[in-house]
Amino acid sequence: MAAQQEAFYDERRVGPATPLAKAASASAWREGVVVFDDLPLDQAVQEINRYRPGRVVLVDDALADRRFSARVRVSDLDQALELLRTAHHIRLRRVGELVLIG
Repeated sequence: MAAQQEAFYDERRVGPATPLAKAASASAWREGVVVFDDLPLDQAVQEINRYRPGRVVLVDDALADRRFSARVRVSDLDQALELLRTAHHIRLRRVGELVLIG
């Protein structure tokens, strides 16, 4: 990874290094906002998991590369899940605080 790059990771894999988010997006969390700027769905899920209680799991790897853009309040990340559902016509299955996407 080079300077001015970031990578997303989870317990299964490390994503590719990408340019750092725009300054406005990177500082949006201070305003209580998460910005998804054309992120692959697997990275968007990782961002949601950083701020949302419980766990969101992408169970269909075929969806991982779909792109997602939105601006959502940290206090309402379930709105991001609903946007994902409607934008990509995918299923969300909720089991308590666990959300399965696929």
